[in-house]
Amino acid sequence: MAGVDCVTDPRIEAAAWMMGSVSDLAPGGDWERLTPYQKTHFRRLAKAVLDAADAAAWRPIAEYSPSMGQVYCGHSEKKWLRHGRMIPGHGTRWYYSGTNERSQWAQQEGDEPTHFRPLPALPASIAELGGVDG
Repeated sequence: MAGVDCVTDPRIEAAAWMMGSVSDLAPGGDWERLTPYQKTHFRRLAKAVLDAADAAAWRPIAEYSPSMGQVYCGHSEKKWLRHGRMIPGHGTRWYYSGTNERSQWAQQEGDEPTHFRPLPALPASIAELGGVDG
């Protein structure tokens, strides 16, 4: 994690703020009262937790069901990422977003994804999660 600028990733900042604010190290839950060293520590912890969660979110494609709708698709050997889905009743062909100028979804045969992960939830403000926007 050395050399990583944690300040530039809002997910890391939000997670670090939450962890630091609920820890016994923050007097009264006040992030601003933590030392710079403590804030850096919580940013590193937040990055490690988020990296692990992101890696665990990828599932083998065999676990995908067309009822899941659109997901992030990836191919572990060919190193590509796409938005895709299988359409119920259309066999096992994958349809990818943005691969055809004439329609939103273009049918692709072969080159099926090896992994998928669900799309994230719709945006929510950190204030709704108990934090502060800023």
